[in-house]
Amino acid sequence: MTSATRSTEHATFAVERHIDAEPARVWAAWSDAAAKRAWFAPPNPDVRTDYTLNFGVDEHARTELADGTVYDFDAVYVDVVDGVRFVYTYDMHCNGERISVSVATVELLADGDATTVVVTEQGVYLDGLDKPAYREHGIGEQLAALDGSLHG
Repeated sequence: MTSATRSTEHATFAVERHIDAEPARVWAAWSDAAAKRAWFAPPNPDVRTDYTLNFGVDEHARTELADGTVYDFDAVYVDVVDGVRFVYTYDMHCNGERISVSVATVELLADGDATTVVVTEQGVYLDGLDKPAYREHGIGEQLAALDGSLHG
């Protein structure tokens, strides 16, 4: 890529989802490696994903699509308040090229016997290879998968 094709796009957005489960169950689904893998990197015959989670420290996912495209997700946790919130920084690569760098905050807000999950992301999306709308959509899909894992 030449300097003429380099670009940055900054964005902040929040995705909110009401989940019909107590905060402790939602926290466990997010902080336990096996539970999170079930909704974050579920088995798919057309996709190969290597996934590790050391909650509160770091997290890694490498996903290879059927067409050979490889995505890498590498996160470092910077703040964890058990059962309440966590903050992590992460970067995404596609075929070895960095496409974005983000700071994400996940908050679990008690709502009776349910939980409102709020994911706020502040990111820089690089060289037109990633877009805030793609990420916002993806986070919405992840929250739907999280919700489904708690009721499936």
